[in-house]
Amino acid sequence: MKRTLLAFAALLASTHALADECSNASNQTEMNQCTAEQYQADDKKLNETYQEALKRASEKQQELLKKAQLTWIALRDADCQFLASGAEGGSVDYGEDGQYWFYFGTNGKKYVPSDGNDNGDYGTRKIDGIYYCFNDEGILQMGWKNVRGNSDSIKDYMYFGSDGKAKIGWYSIEPPEDIEGYDGDVEWFYFANNGKPKAADSDHLTTQDLTKISGKTYLFNKRGNPVYGLKKVYIGSGDSNWTAFYFGTKSQSCVQRGKIKVEEDDGNKTDFYFSENGRGYTGVKDNYLYYKGKLQKASDGQKYVCFKVDSSNYVVNSSGKVMKNTTVKTSDGVKFKTSSSGSLSSADDDSDVSSYFTEPEEPICTED
Repeated sequence: MKRTLLAFAALLASTHALADECSNASNQTEMNQCTAEQYQADDKKLNETYQEALKRASEKQQELLKKAQLTWIALRDADCQFLASGAEGGSVDYGEDGQYWFYFGTNGKKYVPSDGNDNGDYGTRKIDGIYYCFNDEGILQMGWKNVRGNSDSIKDYMYFGSDGKAKIGWYSIEPPEDIEGYDGDVEWFYFANNGKPKAADSDHLTTQDLTKISGKTYLFNKRGNPVYGLKKVYIGSGDSNWTAFYFGTKSQSCVQRGKIKVEEDDGNKTDFYFSENGRGYTGVKDNYLYYKGKLQKASDGQKYVCFKVDSSNYVVNSSGKVMKNTTVKTSDGVKFKTSSSGSLSSADDDSDVSSYFTEPEEPICTED
């Protein structure tokens, strides 16, 4: 791990030598092309080294490494902005000397977004399998660009690197300035092969929004960030048709499965069970009762409670274990008799037991 982190740190430092490797460029066009190619190569190597470091790191080290990387990105951007400010009016001031990148088709005509498009001031064109962005004058664009005409959704945006190419895959960058609600100065995004960032349509997250990437399942919010923690995810129509999903820590941000102790939004840690598809389990699992993933158990000084889950009822103790085919006495002195499945068959020898049913406790999910 130490060797990997040292290599990662060395690679960060190596980016400062980029300009020296292009010192032989004889004009601005050659300089732009050289620096763009060098940046692309270094950026690819940096991301490969970073991913390798994450694989070798422990969960705690992953949190620290990710924090260090985000801090470095903020420093890098501020450093570049400062250096560029000292060269205003010179070759670093992009476009002041009249040199821009354009694209000319086989007919020799410069590409310009059509007047009738709905994409506002920008248009995209696929060249050799890669998307690029041009403004209404045909000038190649870089950074975040609203290519679909609206400004209220991250789905309307694409991000173009310093080489003009649309970013594909995972990328950690500053969010678009026109969209509010982000937690940090730098966020993670995932761009599909068409350059479109993955994002939900609204705060009403559903199983249709789940996305599988490299064997892991993610859920992106409407701002395009992968969610983490305990989340309410709707599995059908209706406000009550939902279950809990757990997406782990911020460094994980993907679906977790099995039995896990989870911190709910009220700060309490509770046992949960999540199925293979990530959904919170409802029903009896290994003799314990769960509802939307949350363990159901007697609390507040009670010895036994009868929970009504869906169309069935189950008697559980203070550990959440289902009391099967037995007779127990509650804290109030009521004698509960249960069946082989753990359901309440009589209370003080009375078969009318509906008055003893208790609604299950729902998970307290975190708001995005």
